[in-house]
Amino acid sequence: MRQPLESDKQTSLWPLALLGILGVISWVRSKSLTRTQHTEESIRKQPHTQPQSYEPHPAGELKRISAEIDFSPKEAQRYYAEQSEAYRLQRRSFWVGLATLGALTIYTVYTACIYYSGQKTTKLAYRPRINLISLNSALRVSTINGQLRVDLKDGKFFQVEVPIKNTGPLPATNVIISRFDAVIGDKENAKRLPYQEFRETEHVIPPASQGVNFDIVIPGTEDISSRIEELKKGKTWLEFSVLIVYDDEFGDTHHTEFCHLFTINGPTDICPWPVQND
Repeated sequence: MRQPLESDKQTSLWPLALLGILGVISWVRSKSLTRTQHTEESIRKQPHTQPQSYEPHPAGELKRISAEIDFSPKEAQRYYAEQSEAYRLQRRSFWVGLATLGALTIYTVYTACIYYSGQKTTKLAYRPRINLISLNSALRVSTINGQLRVDLKDGKFFQVEVPIKNTGPLPATNVIISRFDAVIGDKENAKRLPYQEFRETEHVIPPASQGVNFDIVIPGTEDISSRIEELKKGKTWLEFSVLIVYDDEFGDTHHTEFCHLFTINGPTDICPWPVQND
């Protein structure tokens, strides 16, 4: 029977050694894993606070930090040249922008002036224009048995005939005719008084180019029956004024006014105060 050799004994120990090494590795790994788990568990149990090194500290007094940078003469010259060029560009851009703004402002004002001038010219060319150039007495005066007889309207009121003519190319709309009359002692005392509207008129006056003229008779508002003799002798004057207010196609309102001084069968004159005519 063959005796086992030493080499055979060593060969048979390798599996045991391998098993021992694997066991040691397993034990080390288990210990490491256990320690890691224990560390993670400890970390989870600790409160979540920032480390002291990350805690904000109150701001202290700011200190100026200065440093000197040495440039070579060539670099310094190039630096200042670039800064000077940038400043010139900024200044040039500012003045160019200011000049552009000024030019735009002038152009805007010029365009607005042309526009409003055109609007004004259009309004002047295409607007109604009512003219009042006279007021004529509409009283019927006759002589009976050497006596001057005057027929007043309703025996009380003086009347005037008003020739109205629209010399513009378009009709006048929203026409309102008003009047006032008063007996005054001296014609120099004539003055504008409050008007009263005369409603028996048309609210639209077509242009005269259409062959339409308006001659209307307007009675006064003051009873002059007791002062006829004074008016006959020329001791007093009758002031009679008519005002016409109307609109054009552009919605602008215009005024035409005329005032006359009358006596009965005697001289007449115009009122001394300025009348409206726009």
